[in-house]
Amino acid sequence: MGAAPISTAAGGAPAPAPAPRLPAWTMAAPLALLAVVPFLPVLANGFVNLDDHANFLENPRYRGLGRPQLSWAWTTHWLGAYQPMAWMLFEAQYTACQLNPEGYHLTSLLLHALTALAAYSLTLTLVGRACPDLLNTNPTGVVLGSTLATALFLVHPLRVEVVAWASCQPYLPCIALAALAVRAYLVAVEAAPSRYALGLIGAWALLALALLFKATAMALPAVLLILDYYPLRRLGGGPGRWFGPPARRVWREKLPFFALSLVFAALAVQAKQSTDSLVALEQRGVLFRIAQACYDVGFYLRKTVWPTGLCAYYPVPNGFGWGSLPVQASAALVTVASVAVFRLRRRHPGLLATWLAYLALLAPNLGLVTVGNTIAADRYSDLATLSGLPVLAAVIARLTGPGRGRAPITLAVATAGLGLLVVLGGSSWALCRTWRDTVSLASHALSQGARAPEVYLGLGWGLQQRGDLAGATATYRAALRLEPAHVPALIRLGMVRLRQGHLGEATELLTEAVRLQPEAPETHNGLGKVFAARQRLDDAIAQFTEALRLRPDFAEARSNLALVRWLARREVP
Repeated sequence: MGAAPISTAAGGAPAPAPAPRLPAWTMAAPLALLAVVPFLPVLANGFVNLDDHANFLENPRYRGLGRPQLSWAWTTHWLGAYQPMAWMLFEAQYTACQLNPEGYHLTSLLLHALTALAAYSLTLTLVGRACPDLLNTNPTGVVLGSTLATALFLVHPLRVEVVAWASCQPYLPCIALAALAVRAYLVAVEAAPSRYALGLIGAWALLALALLFKATAMALPAVLLILDYYPLRRLGGGPGRWFGPPARRVWREKLPFFALSLVFAALAVQAKQSTDSLVALEQRGVLFRIAQACYDVGFYLRKTVWPTGLCAYYPVPNGFGWGSLPVQASAALVTVASVAVFRLRRRHPGLLATWLAYLALLAPNLGLVTVGNTIAADRYSDLATLSGLPVLAAVIARLTGPGRGRAPITLAVATAGLGLLVVLGGSSWALCRTWRDTVSLASHALSQGARAPEVYLGLGWGLQQRGDLAGATATYRAALRLEPAHVPALIRLGMVRLRQGHLGEATELLTEAVRLQPEAPETHNGLGKVFAARQRLDDAIAQFTEALRLRPDFAEARSNLALVRWLARREVP
């Protein structure tokens, strides 16, 4: 038999040998394992008094998977959030492990591994769409670049909060489902016409599921439009490409996505209003909120590049505003970055698309709708940071591509990448240990400069649970020195002084709390306890009754009222 024919390119030259390929699936298991290892210390952690006690230890409504629990999950705004799928997940965990925190933390680790696979899959898909030449010339580099970029995201200390904090667990499935929704959209718009509509429905369903876990994914439809600009190039690029006939289909197909996000945005605001946690515009004006938005963008960029000083609570700094240096520095950084990527948009459209997606995903948590007294939170950076992974993966793939003289560069990139993984993973391991309990968490926040009444309250509560009433008293007094009219601190200190037998001071503290917040049932319940201890049973009955009028389902006040009425009847001659 004759020799097999040699395939040739145009002009008779031999066709280049195909680049070696590393199957993408081979990196899935290592990434999932890498997502778990740096966070293993969380398995020894307990619940913390940062929503965990209110969500789990003091909340009998979620305990089980019966009809009452499922109905409650889909109708509640507990602690100011509408997250029915999250509550169903918590109900399943309670059914499996009751109130053992190890079970909840193990679930978080497994969900983080799922996030690893979703983020990796999306990164690979986006690099393939944006850089098809890389898939032909360096497919193995694309796989390894996507792996390293995803791995750096997974082990970064900014991920610790969502993995180590049980109450923060819903962010994990939300992020994973959001990544899968974007990937499903990318596949759908390039699929055959017969599969196009089904693909869009799948992307919409995945977004709906993500929002049912956490409303933080509400900006995803804007990201889909950005992807239509680049790398899909379905919008922009010439006359009529934004609003001409071909573009109208692109805009129309987004309407169900935007409608879904608007519904969940309204539900999120309604849930926050139900807890009175929204900060009124009169308290923090428009200029303050814009300053916070600029500060937050710079804050998350800095913490991503240099993750030091991370903690569970970032209070609003004193004197915060446009006159403060951190705000001015962040505003300058955002301005310079925005101008730079805009000017580079023709040569490097991916940079502009990445920057816009990053800003869009951060937008719901930039303080324009202000909740509480915090300026930022580590968990808010997670979804937005995903937008930068394809750029990082593409850069790594180009640096390590085939060619003469590339071996030293490849070795340097691999060494630097492994070194960063070790450093970031070690930092995450150490930070996980600060979530061991409430005292450890609050003490760490104070050591990082987070001196706010809420932090002292957490520390005081933890000390109180340990039986250290003297330490709790000193801590609550420290909170009141920062803010003398802080009602929760007045209540906590009043209760501790009551346990220590200082009834006069306890009465003064709780009376002041009632004066400051007469519509808060907790203040009346606390003052009722003090009156009961002082044998002023009629006054105690009046306070417990008022607490129940303000909150008819206040179980502790109802129990206290029943006990005091029983004592009052026994004293009747």
